[in-house]
Amino acid sequence: MIRVRAWLMVLIGAIATVVVGCSSADSAAEAAKAAAQAANLEIYVPAVVELRDRFPEVEPAFAKKKWRDIQTFVHGPLGELRERMARVSRNLPKDQQKLAAKATGDLFESLLAMDEAAGRFNYVDAEKEYEKAIVALDAFLDLVPSSPTGELS
Repeated sequence: MIRVRAWLMVLIGAIATVVVGCSSADSAAEAAKAAAQAANLEIYVPAVVELRDRFPEVEPAFAKKKWRDIQTFVHGPLGELRERMARVSRNLPKDQQKLAAKATGDLFESLLAMDEAAGRFNYVDAEKEYEKAIVALDAFLDLVPSSPTGELS
Protein backbone atom coordinates (compact mmCIF):
# COMPACT_ATOMS: atom_id res chain seq x y z
CA MET A 1 0.00 0.00 0.00
CA ILE A 2 2.86 2.37 0.80
CA ARG A 3 4.46 1.61 -2.56
CA VAL A 4 1.20 2.40 -4.36
CA ARG A 5 0.97 5.76 -2.59
CA ALA A 6 4.59 6.51 -3.43
CA TRP A 7 4.05 5.70 -7.11
CA LEU A 8 0.80 7.64 -7.11
CA MET A 9 2.61 10.70 -5.73
CA VAL A 10 5.32 10.35 -8.37
CA LEU A 11 2.65 10.06 -11.08
CA ILE A 12 0.80 13.16 -9.80
CA GLY A 13 4.09 15.07 -9.64
CA ALA A 14 4.94 14.08 -13.22
CA ILE A 15 1.50 15.10 -14.48
CA ALA A 16 1.75 18.43 -12.68
CA THR A 17 5.20 19.02 -14.16
CA VAL A 18 3.97 18.29 -17.69
CA VAL A 19 0.90 20.51 -17.29
CA VAL A 20 2.91 23.44 -15.91
CA GLY A 21 5.68 22.94 -18.46
CA CYS A 22 3.26 22.91 -21.39
CA SER A 23 1.26 25.91 -20.27
CA SER A 24 1.80 29.06 -22.26
CA ALA A 25 3.10 31.94 -20.19
CA ASP A 26 3.58 33.92 -23.40
CA SER A 27 -0.16 34.04 -23.98
CA ALA A 28 -0.75 35.40 -20.51
CA ALA A 29 2.00 37.99 -20.96
CA GLU A 30 0.63 39.03 -24.35
CA ALA A 31 -2.87 39.34 -22.92
CA ALA A 32 -1.57 41.49 -20.08
CA LYS A 33 0.38 43.67 -22.52
CA ALA A 34 -2.69 44.09 -24.75
CA ALA A 35 -4.79 45.08 -21.76
CA ALA A 36 -2.17 47.62 -20.66
CA GLN A 37 -1.98 49.07 -24.17
CA ALA A 38 -5.77 49.36 -24.34
CA ALA A 39 -5.78 51.17 -21.00
CA ASN A 40 -3.05 53.53 -22.22
CA LEU A 41 -4.98 54.24 -25.40
CA GLU A 42 -8.01 55.19 -23.33
CA ILE A 43 -5.80 57.75 -21.61
CA TYR A 44 -3.85 59.12 -24.60
CA VAL A 45 -6.36 59.12 -27.47
CA PRO A 46 -8.71 61.77 -26.00
CA ALA A 47 -5.78 64.23 -25.88
CA VAL A 48 -5.22 63.77 -29.63
CA VAL A 49 -8.95 63.99 -30.36
CA GLU A 50 -9.10 67.19 -28.32
CA LEU A 51 -6.49 68.79 -30.60
CA ARG A 52 -8.27 67.45 -33.69
CA ASP A 53 -11.43 69.17 -32.47
CA ARG A 54 -9.51 72.45 -32.24
CA PHE A 55 -8.55 72.51 -35.93
CA PRO A 56 -11.64 74.54 -36.96
CA GLU A 57 -10.45 77.36 -34.66
CA VAL A 58 -7.88 78.37 -37.28
CA GLU A 59 -10.33 78.58 -40.20
CA PRO A 60 -11.37 82.19 -39.48
CA ALA A 61 -7.68 83.15 -39.62
CA PHE A 62 -7.54 81.79 -43.18
CA ALA A 63 -10.63 83.75 -44.18
CA LYS A 64 -9.27 86.97 -42.66
CA LYS A 65 -5.70 86.23 -43.82
CA LYS A 66 -4.32 86.56 -40.32
CA TRP A 67 -1.01 84.91 -41.00
CA ARG A 68 0.42 85.35 -37.51
CA ASP A 69 -2.66 83.63 -36.01
CA ILE A 70 -2.13 80.65 -38.31
CA GLN A 71 1.51 80.36 -37.31
CA THR A 72 0.65 80.79 -33.63
CA PHE A 73 -1.91 78.00 -33.89
CA VAL A 74 0.63 75.65 -35.50
CA HIS A 75 3.28 76.37 -32.88
CA GLY A 76 0.90 76.76 -29.94
CA PRO A 77 -1.90 74.23 -29.52
CA LEU A 78 -0.59 71.92 -32.22
CA GLY A 79 2.92 72.00 -30.77
CA GLU A 80 1.95 69.20 -28.38
CA LEU A 81 0.42 67.05 -31.09
CA ARG A 82 3.62 65.19 -32.01
CA GLU A 83 4.21 64.05 -28.43
CA ARG A 84 0.60 63.00 -27.96
CA MET A 85 0.56 61.07 -31.22
CA ALA A 86 3.81 59.31 -30.30
CA ARG A 87 2.24 58.11 -27.05
CA VAL A 88 -0.71 56.71 -28.95
CA SER A 89 1.51 55.12 -31.61
CA ARG A 90 3.59 53.24 -29.04
CA ASN A 91 0.44 51.59 -27.74
CA LEU A 92 -0.94 50.46 -31.09
CA PRO A 93 -0.41 46.91 -32.35
CA LYS A 94 2.95 46.44 -34.13
CA ASP A 95 1.38 46.17 -37.59
CA GLN A 96 -0.37 49.53 -37.14
CA GLN A 97 2.63 51.38 -35.73
CA LYS A 98 4.20 51.80 -39.20
CA LEU A 99 0.96 53.17 -40.60
CA ALA A 100 0.68 55.52 -37.63
CA ALA A 101 4.25 56.70 -38.20
CA LYS A 102 3.45 57.46 -41.84
CA ALA A 103 0.29 59.37 -40.93
CA THR A 104 2.22 61.30 -38.28
CA GLY A 105 4.95 62.16 -40.78
CA ASP A 106 2.38 63.30 -43.34
CA LEU A 107 0.66 65.45 -40.73
CA PHE A 108 3.83 67.21 -39.67
CA GLU A 109 4.98 67.77 -43.24
CA SER A 110 1.64 69.46 -43.86
CA LEU A 111 1.85 71.54 -40.69
CA LEU A 112 5.38 72.65 -41.56
CA ALA A 113 4.31 73.55 -45.10
CA MET A 114 1.25 75.38 -43.74
CA ASP A 115 3.46 77.38 -41.40
CA GLU A 116 5.86 78.24 -44.23
CA ALA A 117 2.99 79.23 -46.54
CA ALA A 118 1.57 81.48 -43.84
CA GLY A 119 5.00 83.03 -43.45
CA ARG A 120 4.97 83.79 -47.21
CA PHE A 121 1.38 85.13 -47.00
CA ASN A 122 0.29 82.43 -49.44
CA TYR A 123 -3.38 81.75 -48.76
CA VAL A 124 -3.83 79.01 -51.36
CA ASP A 125 -0.89 76.88 -50.22
CA ALA A 126 -1.64 77.39 -46.53
CA GLU A 127 -5.23 76.27 -46.93
CA LYS A 128 -4.20 73.30 -49.09
CA GLU A 129 -1.77 72.15 -46.41
CA TYR A 130 -4.41 72.67 -43.74
CA GLU A 131 -6.71 70.25 -45.59
CA LYS A 132 -3.85 67.74 -45.96
CA ALA A 133 -3.14 67.99 -42.23
CA ILE A 134 -6.75 67.21 -41.38
CA VAL A 135 -6.74 64.19 -43.72
CA ALA A 136 -3.50 62.90 -42.19
CA LEU A 137 -4.75 63.34 -38.62
CA ASP A 138 -8.02 61.61 -39.46
CA ALA A 139 -6.07 58.74 -41.05
CA PHE A 140 -4.07 58.46 -37.83
CA LEU A 141 -7.21 58.42 -35.69
CA ASP A 142 -8.74 55.75 -37.94
CA LEU A 143 -5.94 53.42 -36.82
CA VAL A 144 -6.96 53.73 -33.19
CA PRO A 145 -9.26 51.02 -31.87
CA SER A 146 -12.62 52.36 -30.76
CA SER A 147 -12.73 49.92 -27.83
CA PRO A 148 -10.36 47.72 -25.87
CA THR A 149 -11.52 44.71 -27.90
CA GLY A 150 -9.45 45.97 -30.80
CA GLU A 151 -12.23 46.88 -33.21
CA LEU A 152 -11.26 49.84 -35.35
CA SER A 153 -13.19 53.04 -35.21
